[in-house]
Amino acid sequence: MRIKQKVVLGIVGIFMLFGSNSFIKKSFADEEKTKATEVRIINEEEAVRIAMSNSPNWKLQKVELDNKLSGKQYEVVLINDSQEKDFIIDALTGEILSFETDKSQESLLPNVSINISFEDAVKIAMEESKTGEFKKIELERKKGNVSYEVDLEDGLKVKEYRIDAETGEVLSARADF
Repeated sequence: MRIKQKVVLGIVGIFMLFGSNSFIKKSFADEEKTKATEVRIINEEEAVRIAMSNSPNWKLQKVELDNKLSGKQYEVVLINDSQEKDFIIDALTGEILSFETDKSQESLLPNVSINISFEDAVKIAMEESKTGEFKKIELERKKGNVSYEVDLEDGLKVKEYRIDAETGEVLSARADF
């Protein structure tokens, strides 16, 4: 009788081992499948294209990626003469969540040549930085000069680059913790 019990227990043990092995393999496969379908957000160029499709002849002033409680959102600010349009775009879906038009006091770009696109300014900052991810770009005028302020997140640091909008020269670089 003891031999029959041992044989039965052995057979049950073998089935449990192979059954649990396939369960473990299935669990790892499910985990890998979940990783493969992680959420992808739109990039800053796509967010700008969405805003520009609603205001074709406007110029880009600012793009910023923010983490909100409701999810990641881009703020895209476009300018035209003395007006400003502010778009909030869902970074997951590309949907325009809100949009405002403001009349600013003065034109940001009176008779100024901008030879460097916002994409080029981001590339210049990325090349200079070597590491980091896009956080923000803003076109600014200070003391008559027009430049881009490009912010990159690199771990706990935010790297800020000021790039001349006419020449592409890196005017300044600094890191804040």
